[in-house]
Amino acid sequence: MANQTSDYPTWAIGLWIDNDECSQETALEIAREQWEEADGDRDTAVYRTADRLKDWHDEMVDMQDMHTGPLSDLLSWALQQVDWHELASGYVDMVRSGDY
Repeated sequence: MANQTSDYPTWAIGLWIDNDECSQETALEIAREQWEEADGDRDTAVYRTADRLKDWHDEMVDMQDMHTGPLSDLLSWALQQVDWHELASGYVDMVRSGDY
C-alpha cells in the first residue's frame, strides 16, 4: 500500500499502518465495514473509509494531548496533507478483491 502513494505524508501514514499488524487490521476492518454498508458502491465505500481513517488518526493525536506548540502545528499540517482517499482506495480494493 504505502509504496503506491503520491506524496510523503500519505506514504508515511500508509507505511506506519501497513508495518503494524494491528493497525493494518484496523484499517482493513474499517474498509470492510464501509464496503458492506455501501452495498458494493466503491466510491461511497472509499469516501466513508477515508473519513474513518482520518478520524482514527485525529483521535490518536487527541490522545497524545498535543494541542499547542510547534510540534502540534507541524503534526496538524502533515495530517492535512495526507490523501486519505488514496489510502482508503487501496484498502477498499483489497477488501473488494478478497485479499482481506
